[in-house]
Order: sequence, then structure tokens, then C-alpha cells
Amino acid sequence: MAYGARVGSSYQTVLVVADAADILRAGLVLDAYVVPVGPGRTVVIPKEGAADYADADAVAAWISGHLGYDTLANDAFDSDVVVLTAFRRGRMVHRYTSHEQTGADPAVLAPFGVGPVDRAELGAVLRGESDQTSGGLAEAWHWSILAALNLEPAALATAFRWVDPEQLPGAVRISVTGRPPVWRRPGRRTVFLAVAASLPVRADKVEVGRALAAAVAAVAAPPGPVDAVVATAGGLHGAGAAWQVNALARQVRPVGRLGVFYVALLLPAEPGADGARAIPTEPGADGARAIPTEPGADDARAIPTQPGADGASAIAAVEQAWNAVLRAHYDTGQERLLALDTIREHEFEVGHDHAADLAVTSGPDA
Repeated sequence: MAYGARVGSSYQTVLVVADAADILRAGLVLDAYVVPVGPGRTVVIPKEGAADYADADAVAAWISGHLGYDTLANDAFDSDVVVLTAFRRGRMVHRYTSHEQTGADPAVLAPFGVGPVDRAELGAVLRGESDQTSGGLAEAWHWSILAALNLEPAALATAFRWVDPEQLPGAVRISVTGRPPVWRRPGRRTVFLAVAASLPVRADKVEVGRALAAAVAAVAAPPGPVDAVVATAGGLHGAGAAWQVNALARQVRPVGRLGVFYVALLLPAEPGADGARAIPTEPGADGARAIPTEPGADDARAIPTQPGADGASAIAAVEQAWNAVLRAHYDTGQERLLALDTIREHEFEVGHDHAADLAVTSGPDA
């Protein structure tokens, strides 16, 4: 099974006949990962849009036409078929379809490989005559083709939403804006969390997400404040740390509904001394406790922080602040209202991208 792939997999990538450094210098205006897969060979893994689909043909044609490199769009659909489309000077010059075995010409595809490519072996793989392709999943067939081309298959047989940069040596994230995302700021270290909260049926998850962000803004970790990006999950996505979220949900045992939030905590880069800011819990107009949106003095609770190198103390302070806010607004009598765990940046980004709502405490994109 290919790296990151699942049964029923669909993914799109682009192989470029160029060094990764050349692609990065070109300044692509694209949300993608750029990964070296062999000498003079690079894969661009474009970020998916609607229905988890990226138009690999469009990306391959643009790179070929504007940068002058030959490209090969790789498209696997639902574990059923692999389509490889070659572009030169921006125009499609060849298309191979696996299970129909059209375009199975090793002479055309061999130049995309590295070093001496055994064209007889490549041809057999393309025609489905090898043991690796006989009756197998499309992604396994794709993997065999890439191996026959002497390429590192992992980055070419995956999707942006599955990428773990630590598992793809040399992977570089590029973006449309040309700037780091809002959760990456100079002088800050970022910790990524998945949070599951037990909420009453009447609770508005978006309102809660914004309140969690406001509570973070009221926590200080000298020499600077703690900021956050809070994404309220619109639905669970398999690549967004779903197994951790399910484990967290079992810890809180929701009494009404489950709130899931993906959080990027921006901590001061240098640990400092104790600090405290007030966490307000002001009564609302109906006499109930209102979820606070601005720091205040009334009914305040000081949250001291002593961040260590891993930010554990700051995380504990933020968790305490979140519990205070939830208890003030939703007094369910439940002992544990939320549970959290650290996740990887790419898992946070998936949750961020599929969010029903975003709350950013401060910064240029707030």
C-alpha cells in the first residue's frame, strides 16, 4: 500500500523534471508541498479543494508552460484507476490509463525516470503484466510504475491532506500568499492541539470556539501573551487526527453534544516568569453566565503560567482557562468538560481547512 493511501484512495500529484531548488526559486503561487524524489526530479503535491480534489493536469500544464520543465500529472481515482498525463511546453503530449491500458508506451514515460530505466520491465508494469499489478489496487499499480522509473514513490503516491512532512525528506511547504500561515509568527513557538468538549444540546459550537479563543487571549506567558487560532470542526476528517479526537471524546463522555476544536497556541519564544491575566465570567442579560469575549475585571480568575521548553505549563494554564469559561456558561455538573492532546501541524491544518468557523486572537490575519 502506498504511503498515506487508504482503500478507496484518490490523490493527485505532479512530477517535474527539475531540481526542487529550481522549483522553489521559481516562486510558484500555489498551496502545495515540494518534495525531491530523485536527482533532477521533484514532486509538487497541490492542496485539494472541493471534494478533496486537486487539478493535477492544470498544475502540470502551468509549470510546463511557464517554467519550461516537462511534467507528469499523476491522478489515482478511488483505488480503481491511475492516469498519467505528460506535458511539454504547456501542452499535453501523452496520456496513460492503467486499467484500460491505453498509452502504455515505456518509451514516452521512461524519460521521467532516474538513471537507466529498464523499459521492458516498465512496459510490463504499464500493461499490468507484473505480479505487483495483477488484480491489485490502483495505488499499488502506481507505486510499481514509479519504482520501475527508479523514483521514490512515497511523495508521488499521496495527497496533500495526508502529508506528514517528517515522513517525506526535504518536503517544503509553499503557499499562495508567499507568507507563512497565521499560526507561524516570528518570535513565537506554536503548539497544536485537538480539543474535545462536552456541551449541552443547546450549545452553539461556533460560539464556544470563539470563547475558547478569547480565553486564550486572557492568558499571559511572559515575555509576551499567548495567542491562538481556534478552528471549530465542521466535521471529522480522517487526516485531521480523527483517532485522537475519538479517544478524547471517550474521556469527556458528552452529556449532550460533542464540540471538537483544532487549536494552534502561539507561545512566547522564550520561557518567562509567572504571569497572570483575568478570565472574565460576566453575567449575561438573561441572568445566565455569558461566554466572555473580552477580558474584564468582574468575577475574574487569575491564571498563572510558567511555560517550560515544551510549553506544558502554558497548555495547562490554557486548559484551566477553558474549563473556567465552560463551567461558567454550561454548569452541567460534569467533572470533566474537555480533554485535549497535542497533534502535528499537518493534522491541525486539515482541521483548519475543514472548519465551520475560525477565531484568531491577534496578528496580521486576525
